[in-house]
Amino acid sequence: MPEARNPIDSIATYFEDDYGPSPPVVILNGLGDPIAASRRWGVAKALGTSHRLVFIDHRGQGGSDKPHDVGAYASHFRVADVISVLDELDISRAHFIGASWGARLLFALGEQVPKRALSLTMGGQSPFAMDRESPGVAMVTKAFANGCSMEDFYQALGGFGDLDLVVQQEALANDFDALKAAWSCAMAEEAVAMNLAAWRLPSLVYAGTEDHDFIVRAGYTSTR
Repeated sequence: MPEARNPIDSIATYFEDDYGPSPPVVILNGLGDPIAASRRWGVAKALGTSHRLVFIDHRGQGGSDKPHDVGAYASHFRVADVISVLDELDISRAHFIGASWGARLLFALGEQVPKRALSLTMGGQSPFAMDRESPGVAMVTKAFANGCSMEDFYQALGGFGDLDLVVQQEALANDFDALKAAWSCAMAEEAVAMNLAAWRLPSLVYAGTEDHDFIVRAGYTSTR
């Protein structure tokens, strides 16, 4: 099984490398989302014939190690996981695409190791401290607080929608306590990037019209 070891705490990160033509594009999915789900993204399908795609499982889920210690999910550990994969594959710089949990990690990566990125594309997240009152954050927090299994968690979030059976099975195979620790760490941390205006890195930040936590609303305006 392909994996890279974090040089700080030796956590193993699972990845899948499609060995396509350069330049490489690293894809990072959401909390609890399996790589199988990322492969179904339209952008992954569109880039797959022209780019080398590298899919990474966040620590705490999928094929990566799953520590239960809240502190193990601090942003500098998670950024080092991604860099360990680049180093394992002898990739000096890559384009990065992240959604939700993956997007938050990319804000931290852009702040901490911008020289390893060719560009960053981040959707459905922000670099700021988590807003406990926003609908999505409140829902996930409640799901972790009231559940004790992945089945409980996804039921509290409203099920799987139109995700296929393979994705559902892989998501349900996650470690509930590891993901709860990861979420608890994110809820306790401050902003993962302090001054995006100072970045000199090509970046795209987007939110869909149904990303209710991140559309223009009180607390998230274009001037922030």
